[in-house]
Amino acid sequence: MIRLDCASTPEPELGTVDCIARIQLAAGERAEEVRLENASPNLLELLDFCGLAELLRVEVERHPE
Repeated sequence: MIRLDCASTPEPELGTVDCIARIQLAAGERAEEVRLENASPNLLELLDFCGLAELLRVEVERHPE
């Protein structure tokens, strides 16, 4: 499994999505799975808009209540 920590991309743009998509393609060729960690709501929205949300697993941070 390939884990991408997206904490440093609070304001993602299409270049960010392009990089993630290329990583996903390369991982798929090797039967690997990509998981996004610490993805901001903006990144999740952009991935959904581009049709990639269902291809990538996103780990949601859990905060104690």
